[in-house]
Amino acid sequence: MNRIAIAAASLAFTLPLVPFEALAQNANTHGCACLHNRTGQQINYRYKWGEAEWQTRALQPGYRSWMCWRYADNSRSSPQLLFQLDVDMSSGTAWTTYNITRVQSPAAHCDSIPSNGHFDVSYRPGTNNAFIHVTRRQ
Repeated sequence: MNRIAIAAASLAFTLPLVPFEALAQNANTHGCACLHNRTGQQINYRYKWGEAEWQTRALQPGYRSWMCWRYADNSRSSPQLLFQLDVDMSSGTAWTTYNITRVQSPAAHCDSIPSNGHFDVSYRPGTNNAFIHVTRRQ
């Protein structure tokens, strides 16, 4: 065995072992939620983080979008996420507030958000597709 191999082997035994969970937690840089449009029509929603201004968005049928807050200085903390959906699928408007839970994510994209941070927008049963609602994705 050469000197480099011996040095590498001895170094491997002296390095501290870091649990995988700790590495994964350190990789989470955002608080996020992902919204999936399961209706056949464009939906309108708005959200804001804490006391910030409302951000109004439209989401096409079959598409998804994310709402993410980038953590500052590894704080792993984000302001409250306030979410409202225009549940009236006619030409009227009916903003309804929903509790959308944000989860820790390594990036600001639906592909990176854990499954418990995904929500579906679909037609509310018994409304003849006149109204929509938000449910946690199964």
